[in-house]
Amino acid sequence: MTLQLLPQESIKYKTASPIANLRPEINLLLCCTRIDIDTSTASQIHKLLQTDLDWNYLLQKAYQHGVFLLLYQSLQKTHPELIPQNISDQLHTYCQIKTARNLFLAKQLCQILDLLGTDNISAIPFKGPTLATLAYGNLALREFSDLDILVRKDDYLRAKELLIRQGYRHKYFPEDEVAWSQAQLIRDDGKVGIDLHYDMVTKDSFFPLDSTPFWQRLEPLSIAGQTVATLQPEDAVLVAYIHGSKEDWRSLKRVCDLAELIRAYPQLNWEQILEPVERLGNKRGFLLALLLACNHLSLPLPEVVSQKFKVPPQLRFLAEQLYEQLVCDAELENQLTPCDGLSFFIGGLSLVRIANTDSFTVRVQYCLDIAFRLNERDRAFFLLPDFLYFLYYPLRWFRLIKTYKFGKDKILNLSKLLRCS
Repeated sequence: MTLQLLPQESIKYKTASPIANLRPEINLLLCCTRIDIDTSTASQIHKLLQTDLDWNYLLQKAYQHGVFLLLYQSLQKTHPELIPQNISDQLHTYCQIKTARNLFLAKQLCQILDLLGTDNISAIPFKGPTLATLAYGNLALREFSDLDILVRKDDYLRAKELLIRQGYRHKYFPEDEVAWSQAQLIRDDGKVGIDLHYDMVTKDSFFPLDSTPFWQRLEPLSIAGQTVATLQPEDAVLVAYIHGSKEDWRSLKRVCDLAELIRAYPQLNWEQILEPVERLGNKRGFLLALLLACNHLSLPLPEVVSQKFKVPPQLRFLAEQLYEQLVCDAELENQLTPCDGLSFFIGGLSLVRIANTDSFTVRVQYCLDIAFRLNERDRAFFLLPDFLYFLYYPLRWFRLIKTYKFGKDKILNLSKLLRCS
């Protein structure tokens, strides 16, 4: 399938200006979650800070989306005098604690890499301190809680046993390792968690990216005063795409990660990035991710991408809707979007999952699977005897239409999204 292209001049991008139907706290958060604050965005921040803000709500959302550090940095760079003193104290205290934690984990990472190296085990750190440094240029600007390390599959068991001898234990059931391609370990004192990977993707990943080539193109990076070998920026972009898509882009931090990587490396080799995306049938999903990232920082799509792929209107529509509801009030399982369009989920149906594959057949199979997946709410809707169990299936459709207010327009939008190529 090929993506149908629109003329480049017809593609419209968001600006940093507030979105009319979102709370001022949310618009302030969206304006502040970026490294570079231009004059226009600084002006918007100033206007929003002069409104009657619910600061507790704002801090709760920043914490929920893992962007507290970015919020604090932006407020300090622009108009710290407009922050109530008690809120400023809370922000300062929390960010001091998080920054100290980040520095501690960065030093622990270097020690773990040295430990693995003494046993001739090559390792690639990614996410965590390395992504904070690559994308944000500062360990004090990205929140993380554990360390992600990739080792070769042949070294995996040896690396895990070495860490266990150093006082680490399984955080969760070890039988899940094959499905997740990793062991989640935690130190006995609970202060350091490690996700030890032997692959970047899970067994049933939507994007079965082979991480073997990563080992041939590592680049040096200075972390906590020590040089480590980590992913080159192009591979870091692909990994950021994988992790954002696994979460259906419901975390603002994941959008910021991808956006700041693109901002930090304007000379990215997009041909190298797009090759596995095309080969593995993820053009739609990757375009959606780029639209979210570029919308957030008010950037155009990279020229190479816009020349190679055309953007289906339905995909642009979905990206705009998802961006606007990233941090909205509604519980996404049960509400429609603020713009009365599509939502992340409708009756358990993830529209991002639909966008993540180029295969029309896979999209339809996914929708049918959700349509016939009975749950307790279906059984509670009507209590039927066992011999009438088959009636739960048509009743489920009735319940979904009633609960999620499926109308002609929304069904039409969904069908367009399924069919757009």
